Amino acid sequence: MNLPDPLADKIQMSLQNLSTNQSTCSIFKVPRVLRSVNNRAYEPEILSIGPYHRGKHDLKMMEEHKIHYLQMFLQRRPENSLTSYVEAMRGLEGAARQYYHHPVSLDSDAFVEMLLLDGCFIVELLCKILTPVLQQGDPVTGNSLVFCTVSYDMLLLENQLPFCVLLELFSMAMPNVREDIFVVMASVFFNSMFPGSRLERNNIISSQECKHLLDLYSTEWRCTALSGAMYGWRS
Repeated sequence: MNLPDPLADKIQMSLQNLSTNQSTCSIFKVPRVLRSVNNRAYEPEILSIGPYHRGKHDLKMMEEHKIHYLQMFLQRRPENSLTSYVEAMRGLEGAARQYYHHPVSLDSDAFVEMLLLDGCFIVELLCKILTPVLQQGDPVTGNSLVFCTVSYDMLLLENQLPFCVLLELFSMAMPNVREDIFVVMASVFFNSMFPGSRLERNNIISSQECKHLLDLYSTEWRCTALSGAMYGWRS
C-alpha cells in the first residue's frame, strides 16, 4: 500500500480547482510571435465581432450597419419583442464570457448588447446570402467589396462569438427550422469563400459540438484554408 505523498495531494488539489471554463474556452488572441510576421493577417479590416476589437475607431463604420441588420432581423418574427432577445442574451452572458480566453472588461449591459448586435448581424447575413437575389442597396451584400471584406473578417480567430449565441438567436427568429439547418447555412457561407476546397458534408461538426464559426470543419481543413486566407488574401 502506497503511503500518502504531500506532492500528490497538492497536485490533486490543483486538479480539483481547475477552472470550469476549460471545456468551453475557445476564442483566443493571436500570440505576438505570430503577429510579428504579418499583423494585418489577424486584424479585422472593417468588422468587429466579439469583444477583442470592439470600439476601435477604424471599425466604427459597420456599427451603424449592425443596427440596420438588427432591424431587419427583428422583422423575421415580429411577435418576438426586442426585450425578449435581450433577455435571452442576458441568460447566455455567463456562459458566453467563458468562451473568451482573455478577460473581457465590458460590463453586463455592454456585453449583452454586443452579443445581440453582433449575433443578429451574423445570423441575418447568413440568411441573406442564401436568397436567390441579394437585395440591391443593402449596405453589405449589395457591395461586393464590403461583402468580401466582411466575410474574411468573420473568419478571424479573434473575431468570433460563441456558436450557442448564434443558435439561440436563429432558433428564436425561426422556431420551426431545425438548428442543424443553421449549421448548413454557415457551411454554404464557407463554401462560397473557398469553392475549390472540396469540403465534404461529413466534415461538418454538429451544432452542439461547435464552439464558433471556425469550428465547423475539421482541424486539418481549417489550418490549410485559413493559412491561405491570412497569408494570401491579406498579404
